[in-house]
Amino acid sequence: MSASLMSWLAASSSPPGPPITSTHHDIEPAARAATAAIGPARRIHAPRCEQLVQRLTPPLRPYAHQHIVGRLLHLAAKALTP
Repeated sequence: MSASLMSWLAASSSPPGPPITSTHHDIEPAARAATAAIGPARRIHAPRCEQLVQRLTPPLRPYAHQHIVGRLLHLAAKALTP
C-alpha cells in the first residue's frame, strides 16, 4: 500500500471532531492508490486489503466529483453487490 494511501487513511481515521480539511492534492493520490489496490486485492482474495479500501469510501464521498474518487467509489460499491 502506498505511503499516500496509508497517511490519508490514518488522517481519516482520527478521533471524532471537526472534519478533516483535505485538499485536492491530498485526496487524489490516496484515491489513485486505493483504486490501484482494489483490483489486485480482489484477484488474490485479500479481504483485509479490500476492507481497508472500503474504509476510505465514507470520508471520500464528498469528493466524488473528482474523477478518480468517483471511480474508486464505483469500484468499491461493486464489491458490495453480489
